[in-house]
Amino acid sequence: SMPVVVSPITYCQFDLSNPLTATATGGNTLHWYTTYIGGAWSLTSPTPSTLVADTQYYYVSQSSAFGCESGRSVISVIVKLLPTDSIVVSPNSSFICQHDTVNFWYFGNGDTTMQYIWTLPAGGVVLPHSGGGVSDTIRMRFDDTGTYTVSLIVKNGQCSGPLKTASVYVKYRPVVTMYVKKDACLDEAVNVELSTASAGIQTYHWNFSNGDTVYASYPTGPFGISWGVVGLHTASIWVAENGCNSYPLIDTVTVHEKPDARITASNVVTICPGDSILLTAKTILPTYSYNWYPAQFFDVNGVPQVYGKGEFNGYISLTVTSNYNCVATDSIFLHTLSSCCVLMVPDAFTPNNDGRNDVLHLLSPGGHHDIAVFRIVNRFGNTVFETNNENIGWDGVYNGVAQDIGTYFYYVRYKCNDDPTAHELKGEVNLIR
Repeated sequence: SMPVVVSPITYCQFDLSNPLTATATGGNTLHWYTTYIGGAWSLTSPTPSTLVADTQYYYVSQSSAFGCESGRSVISVIVKLLPTDSIVVSPNSSFICQHDTVNFWYFGNGDTTMQYIWTLPAGGVVLPHSGGGVSDTIRMRFDDTGTYTVSLIVKNGQCSGPLKTASVYVKYRPVVTMYVKKDACLDEAVNVELSTASAGIQTYHWNFSNGDTVYASYPTGPFGISWGVVGLHTASIWVAENGCNSYPLIDTVTVHEKPDARITASNVVTICPGDSILLTAKTILPTYSYNWYPAQFFDVNGVPQVYGKGEFNGYISLTVTSNYNCVATDSIFLHTLSSCCVLMVPDAFTPNNDGRNDVLHLLSPGGHHDIAVFRIVNRFGNTVFETNNENIGWDGVYNGVAQDIGTYFYYVRYKCNDDPTAHELKGEVNLIR
């Protein structure tokens, strides 16, 4: 029969090993071999080496006093790999910033079949990592400041590597908040300022997306920024403190057109005292508000179309405000005559249908007369035109016949609306073709 052995025998790498043992029966002698067949035998039992992680095989037989040798029993010696772990921190820096992520990963012998026993600090958030379920890497985020330490023991079965630790120092990340109003007007100086800023900030980095700086207080603000293009614009800032940058803070401003404040009347309007003039805004929108100045000139205000009284010489202005509080102003000059009782007749007119001076009209600043008669007679004393309406003129035609060129005579009798005295006007006018 063969010797009785215990197999396998397991060691951890670098363990102190013992000589192998076997039990011979019937007083036989043990012979030790390193091969299953052949080879030289030794009466001394071998002591396995644990320097290399592998499986070694030893063989033993027993021989009787008569020289008869049994078959060989096999003893397998398994030397398991001993983890020689260390922890690598990535990024490899003396510090990270608040809310940053950091990787702790095992650097040593072995493979992913080993057991990785991590001890993680409170206050860190464990995140997924590219290794999936492999636990040789830990990815963490730290939202608070301070020093955080992780530790690791790697086990290969019953073989445990040394306890290793690694620390990371988390610095404070600076914080700023900013106020910018959401809607602004074309070319308006928009105030951009910090609402809050943490202490110790060393540098400020502003960007106003091609806006023009109207006023500035460097480096903390406030700033007055205007944009000359309608649309969406941005104001942004990030700050730095002791090697840590704040997150970029970006706010948006929508720049709107100024409203149309043009008045439909010409630049200069001439009226008579006491008369009313109708003034209208050129653009009428329900989102606009309208104010006419001076206010005492108007019985009703706040609407796009108003009547005003002619009581002074000076500017009438219209201020229009949009629903985004954008303001524009336009004005006209109001010329109020001291009297509107003067009538005049031109010296000549040219009824040749060229659209210029084709009709002979009374010349008057306004319709403020009570016309008794406006009469034109030819050189024979025949009346060729007559009316009592100062807005009607003579087109050079009598009884459907265009009259000859030459000199004609006019006669006007009228009163002013505000004066009962009768006035007469006589003279010559030349008809030219």
